[in-house]
Amino acid sequence: MIYPRQYNAVCGFVDCHLDSEVADKVAFVDPEHSITYGELGVNTHRMANLLSAYGVEQESRIALLAHDTVDWPVIFWGAIRAGVVPAALNTLLGTDQYRYIWIPGQKPCLFLLRCWMWLNQFCLICLF
Repeated sequence: MIYPRQYNAVCGFVDCHLDSEVADKVAFVDPEHSITYGELGVNTHRMANLLSAYGVEQESRIALLAHDTVDWPVIFWGAIRAGVVPAALNTLLGTDQYRYIWIPGQKPCLFLLRCWMWLNQFCLICLF
């Protein structure tokens, strides 16, 4: 396979399904929701735009602290689409472990899912 000079993994894992017969097929399922490949493509664009709107620059890192829901791949692939590096963290770790994992000198940006919040929406916390 020949890769373009500026390759984004989203092209090979998400976008390749958008114009195919699987676009309307279910890609991810959780106990409450499901998402198709087409919806995944649309929502990863929305996620990338959200990160950009909050000033998260390319090659920045975000901590992805979330349970296994259909929102997880949207955040992960949306970050990749935006050129941001998502660090998927285990939800069972403690504060000391999170502090150890985080790269010193990085501007911390944490992404929590609604299951962690009393709000019914995503929560992006940027500490610049």
